[in-house]
Amino acid sequence: RLTVTATDQAVDVNNRQTSSTTVTIFVNDINDVVPHFLSEDVGPVRMAEGLLGSFVGSFPALDEDSGDFGKIDYTIVDGDESDEFYISLLDGDLKVKQGLELDRERTAFYNITIRAQDRGHPPLKG
Repeated sequence: RLTVTATDQAVDVNNRQTSSTTVTIFVNDINDVVPHFLSEDVGPVRMAEGLLGSFVGSFPALDEDSGDFGKIDYTIVDGDESDEFYISLLDGDLKVKQGLELDRERTAFYNITIRAQDRGHPPLKG
């Protein structure tokens, strides 16, 4: 809150008139914080082959902006050429797709890159 007072410039100081009002200022958040993962480089994550729909790990990110600017969506952007993994759009949980199992003889390791993107306009990516 801010009080603003206006005073006229009457020659006689004793005859000057004043008026005051209170102004309330609300500061709107802008999309100025880039989402960042709580852990930058994770791994290696060791998994046994042959387990259907296995949970790989949770990779949460944080964005200190408010409202939609601080809400994060997750996507896999690299390393899943065979389309075997799924990341939860809302919480960053990475899993082997339901009904699929990893096979070490076919692929011995994966180097997966996950993106966290806020819902700002334009969106910021981490």
